[in-house]
Amino acid sequence: MRITNRSFYHGVALAGITEHENFTSINRISNINSLHAYQLNHDRGLYIKYTAKMGKSWRFTFTPEHQVEVAKVFKQFPMNTYLIFVCGETGVCIVDFETFESCIDLNQIESEWIEIYRPEGGSFRIRGASSEHKRSIPLNNFPRILFEKSIAALKK
Repeated sequence: MRITNRSFYHGVALAGITEHENFTSINRISNINSLHAYQLNHDRGLYIKYTAKMGKSWRFTFTPEHQVEVAKVFKQFPMNTYLIFVCGETGVCIVDFETFESCIDLNQIESEWIEIYRPEGGSFRIRGASSEHKRSIPLNNFPRILFEKSIAALKK
């Protein structure tokens, strides 16, 4: 097996997820032919993008094909779709589908971009061709946000 950059950077995200106490399983989504899409604990959809670039901002391109894949993940997991951005060696930024969609035009016709940036000493921020998300994204959101709903359900 050849070890690719994708293996390394997806591995960073997947390792962080599997170390959480509420993790039970992660699989490829069988009906979506994508190297980016995963199913977590049977009820959450994940879409992972990465860049090896170092710095304080990271740009991720979503080709029409990527946009179709993200839309398919959302269709299958409409309440629980998350986009995970591995930002070089700096960290992992995670957003829900609603936040992602507010920044990008999912027209599935032309490539779109998302930029994650981190001001000195601050949290992640996200902007896209359509707009900028107004709230910061705490560094500790990943992987915690993936499991919040299941933790709340257990406490009921």
